[in-house]
Amino acid sequence: MKEDNLKNECSVVVSSCDAFSDVWEAFFTLFFKYWPDCPFPIYLISETKKYPDNRVTTLNIGEDKKWATNIKNALKRVNTKNIIYLQEDYLLESKVNTEKIINLIKILSDSGAAYLKLCPSPAPYRKFGEYKDIGEIKKGSNYSISLQAAIWNKKIMEGLLIDGESGWDMEFKGSIRTADIKEPLLSVYSSVLNYFYATAIKKGVWFYDAIKLCEKEGIKIDKTKRRIETFNHYVLRVTKFLHLKNILKIFLFKVKRKMILISRFSFNLYLFFKKSKQISDFYVTRKTFFENYDLINKQDISKFITPHWHDLNKKYENYLRIKNVPVNFLRDRVIGYTMFVSSGGGAMKAELDFLENKYSKGDLGKYLEEEAVGFPIILSRKYLSSHNSIRHLYHISRFIFRTNVEINSIKTVVEWGGGYGNFAKIFLRLQDSPQKTTYVIIDTPLFSCIQWLYLSVVLGKDKVNFVRRENDKIVSEKINIIPLGFVEKVNLKPDLFVSTWALSESSPFSQDFVLNKNFFGAKHLLIGYQESNPSLPDADRINLIVDEKRKDTIKEIIDFIPGNYYVFK
Repeated sequence: MKEDNLKNECSVVVSSCDAFSDVWEAFFTLFFKYWPDCPFPIYLISETKKYPDNRVTTLNIGEDKKWATNIKNALKRVNTKNIIYLQEDYLLESKVNTEKIINLIKILSDSGAAYLKLCPSPAPYRKFGEYKDIGEIKKGSNYSISLQAAIWNKKIMEGLLIDGESGWDMEFKGSIRTADIKEPLLSVYSSVLNYFYATAIKKGVWFYDAIKLCEKEGIKIDKTKRRIETFNHYVLRVTKFLHLKNILKIFLFKVKRKMILISRFSFNLYLFFKKSKQISDFYVTRKTFFENYDLINKQDISKFITPHWHDLNKKYENYLRIKNVPVNFLRDRVIGYTMFVSSGGGAMKAELDFLENKYSKGDLGKYLEEEAVGFPIILSRKYLSSHNSIRHLYHISRFIFRTNVEINSIKTVVEWGGGYGNFAKIFLRLQDSPQKTTYVIIDTPLFSCIQWLYLSVVLGKDKVNFVRRENDKIVSEKINIIPLGFVEKVNLKPDLFVSTWALSESSPFSQDFVLNKNFFGAKHLLIGYQESNPSLPDADRINLIVDEKRKDTIKEIIDFIPGNYYVFK
């Protein structure tokens, strides 16, 4: 990253308020002592007061409207793509390595992550990519958003902010909202920004040892402005922190985690015995998986897919070859990350609340019950369902609700990008006569093989037609698997065109191809798409493409997945 681009790439934003102006001198004295070569613009957020230093730009936001609204209003005046978020009581204690910070900003941008924490609070739960010192935070988990020091993608942070929320709301409710964002949440394993504990002030009271730090650094604190923790309370706090409290929390966390894993496994075991024929059928059918793949992978489809998805397809292929297409393929981290929603939490609750208002308990059980094959993660005991199936039924039901289209009136469907085939399965379950529907899925050769395998096992081989050769044709009243190399064979005019994020993650060539075909002439549309990001720079072209061909669509923000949208017709 070139030095002259740094000021446009990132800035330091210090969240504060007039009531904490007595802390500013300590903060900035230590900031400039331990980060003297900070190359980024520095902003301080406050209502009316200013900090008298020409190295700091104060963003006065006027009347206090709660933390989230204050941050949103201030960020409108920050022009950088990323920000380093700090608070005024994060008192630096050691020198900051500027080169390392710049490298972390590059990792954030290259990965398309929402944020990258500069201290592991909480710590990552697994490695991220090939990075040895960067891990991933589990979305939707407790404190998956914590307002400790972090590099944020400004646009994503703005999308997670809800007017009127406090900082504590952001950490609690915002953590739930992360369950359904596509961008990864990252953290270092070891702090690169060392500051006093997690904060120097709590509930308006100076920590005793924070005052000692300031005295050691020669910083005068006005002790009349706020209370100071007593020495006895300090000893009690540190003792608790280091011993019983944390030991108990760790023990309970481990016990809870084991109980959840045992519970989820028991549901998979039940489905395994209930649908055991699927397992034997899977092992028989998969024998020709790579024979089919090698046959259909001869066409050049590079113009249809982005570099991001080209790389993912290669990773999936390597995994499936090494593991010989395992029966529990949905449990793989690589495949599950892009094809399988397993976050649960507030988003799943919101989706189920909507579905339970539309269908009876018996019907939901019929629509949502999972399969044995794939070993999907069961998150709804009530319906023996994964979050992924709940999400797919929600997409379809939301479309029906907003358009008033009768599901049984749809006799032909073209789906652009079908995952492992689950959406098609859920869609057909909703119909009274699914055997009379012609369903077409267009995808990469590898995903076409996955769809063929999964749907053949779950629905029966006689229900699936796999187009593998030049002379093969689409068959009416079947699920037709069409690899991208044979996409020109799709000459039917469907009742419905479906693409849940696949088209927005496709190349501009693919998007224009679908545009020129006017969504294959479909009468109705069910499209999900996201805002562009570094990995998928053309994602939000979908909005323009739809507007160019269809003027009477319904557009809807997906409240619990910030930066994501529906288009219905």
